[in-house]
Amino acid sequence: MRGFVVPMFDAMIPIGVSLIQELRRYGNNDVIQVYHCLGELSPLSVQLLHRADDFIEVIDVCHEYVTQGNLTLEQAKDFRNFYIKPLALIHTRLEDVILLDADDILFSDPAALWDVPAYKATGTIFFYDREINENSYLNGKHRWTNDAGVDVEENTLQEMVRMFESERFGLRRNQPSDHVRNSLPFNSQGAHEQDSSVVVVDKRRHHIAMDVLWFLITAWRYRFTYSWGDKENFWLAYELSQSPYSFSPHGTSAAGGRQGHDVQTVCGDIAHFFPLDGRDDILHINGNKLINPYTKIDAVNGYDHSFQASKLTDLVANLPGYFAGLRRRGPTPIMQPNSSCPQECMYQRGAIAVTNAQRQSMVQRISDTFEVAAAVDRHVVVQQGVVLPIVTDADAARAVSSINQLRRVGYQGWVQVYHCAGNFPSHVLQTFVRIDAYVQVVDACQGFILNGNLTMDQIPDFQNSYLAPLALIHTSMSHVVVLNVHAVVLQDPTAVLWSDVLYSETGTVFFHDHHDATSKSFLNHPATYIDERGRSVAGTALEAVVHTFNYSKFNLDGPRTLSPSLKASRAWNHQSASRQDGSLFAVDKSRADKAMQVLWELITTTRFQHGYSKGAKENVWLAYELSQLPYAFSKFGASYVDGASPWTAQYGPAKDDELLVVMTALSDVASIDDLPANVCRRRLEGTTDDATCLDQHNEGAQRLTSSQVQALQVRWSNTYPRHAP
Repeated sequence: MRGFVVPMFDAMIPIGVSLIQELRRYGNNDVIQVYHCLGELSPLSVQLLHRADDFIEVIDVCHEYVTQGNLTLEQAKDFRNFYIKPLALIHTRLEDVILLDADDILFSDPAALWDVPAYKATGTIFFYDREINENSYLNGKHRWTNDAGVDVEENTLQEMVRMFESERFGLRRNQPSDHVRNSLPFNSQGAHEQDSSVVVVDKRRHHIAMDVLWFLITAWRYRFTYSWGDKENFWLAYELSQSPYSFSPHGTSAAGGRQGHDVQTVCGDIAHFFPLDGRDDILHINGNKLINPYTKIDAVNGYDHSFQASKLTDLVANLPGYFAGLRRRGPTPIMQPNSSCPQECMYQRGAIAVTNAQRQSMVQRISDTFEVAAAVDRHVVVQQGVVLPIVTDADAARAVSSINQLRRVGYQGWVQVYHCAGNFPSHVLQTFVRIDAYVQVVDACQGFILNGNLTMDQIPDFQNSYLAPLALIHTSMSHVVVLNVHAVVLQDPTAVLWSDVLYSETGTVFFHDHHDATSKSFLNHPATYIDERGRSVAGTALEAVVHTFNYSKFNLDGPRTLSPSLKASRAWNHQSASRQDGSLFAVDKSRADKAMQVLWELITTTRFQHGYSKGAKENVWLAYELSQLPYAFSKFGASYVDGASPWTAQYGPAKDDELLVVMTALSDVASIDDLPANVCRRRLEGTTDDATCLDQHNEGAQRLTSSQVQALQVRWSNTYPRHAP
């Protein structure tokens, strides 16, 4: 399979998306893999990429290598820069690969590179860097004592060739190739050999080269200062692995202006001719500053993201007028640094005027880039929406169905699909942003790992129902409805819950779980604890949490007088093992800073000390209780719908609300005829809680409406199409 690999991070999205559009304008339809490292692309960036093209794959290569154990987290952080490019080449499943920089400006379809005879002969095409004569990088000078005891000067390339451990890779020590012996760096006439703005590789050949490339980017890059960024690693991997490789027959060009005192010298951004003798057309410019709407503020990934549309006019007015002439690579007489002829100048290499077609292509690229930047600039931070955690492979299909169901009941806002590091491959996650323009896919765990709040060893602790409270803490939205993927909504939950008086008064709406007065598990599990007075007390797990919680850590006085809500609850009065139904709840995070801090303590520490919750469902209301913030449960108890075993249902919290949600086990339904048909009538919390209301002739039940039945049928058919009639 063939395709393109393009590394990006958030600031590169405008020029990256416009590169994709440029490729498609030239008629290219190959897959484009966008690589990033440890969440460098935000959900908005991923969404913009997928909206730009249907043949995009977005891959967090560092995340995948960390979860597979190939890199540690600290090692992976060293690839949030140019070095992601060789890492992506090693990782990609593509066989015929063209690596592109996002700031490449193309003048033809680069897929033609796969047909160049040199590529067919060696499986590679590399391009030369500028001829910069200075004592650095590959031409950095060192002294060493040889076997004869003689003190000898050598440069970095010579040292690397001498020191390379061929045996490590099952190779016999060999003399350097003719290419190396004739190269400018080996002969101390240049500091650089390769420009990596375009790299063409057939991965089916020369597997040892990929092994050496891994060695260079994970080991030798720290031992030798041989490369500005990643660029020298590609050809060096082939040279040191004794694999054949090929460079363009042409030397580097430049795109810019002629020097006033020397019209044969063009200074500007690096450019390359098509790599074939007899061709004199420019393939591309590596021209970040020519098209970027943002301003670069450091040499690696630093950009000022402030966007000014007026900059477009300035860029168009300052497009390059000339290319340096077609030539072979050769030494330059200019020694750097040189103020009269800086390193971006092609000294005495001739000048070729930019054609009108090339100029129009650059203008189009700038225009496309600014359109994307304007879309990013218009994006308003998402203030409210639905959080949908997914844990298992089956959850992914359920989540797609849940999103469709939300749209059917009238909800048109944002949905954030949350997962936790390593849960799903990239192509599964990308399904979500393709199906809906208002869906973001978010890794709840990765950000916490990067800032040191979670370790990799803790990840399995959140690849379960505890992802829901973690997602609640992580989301930047203020008004949040957390929805379980098993839940079938029958009304727009945001319209019902955010408008309710309970939400207005407390910033929360929670729903009661079913009660089991005989159960001695979870909240009602017997527990012995040391209370605040140092006494050993026999009580329940809920009492142990309340009386042993570290209130002082959060500047709270506690345990204080219990809230009326807790004191009145069945769980506190030893009449139930659970309190909250976790399938649906609403939280206003703008009023919940302290509760979110306490919630973090509960899900990372307290949960392992007391077995108080079946899954994660009790933690959110407990966080409010322990942080001494007001919270509210619906005054109505959980209801039932019929089925092979009764399912939980919830009515809206207002007295006239209809059935809001059914918590289902649709995977257990073999036939559409087996879906529920009846629901228990609304009842106040505190009244009898059992499924006998569904018994035949019991007046406590009522038929589901036709629209409710249809909603269940559609959800079942969409989630499990193999069962559908």
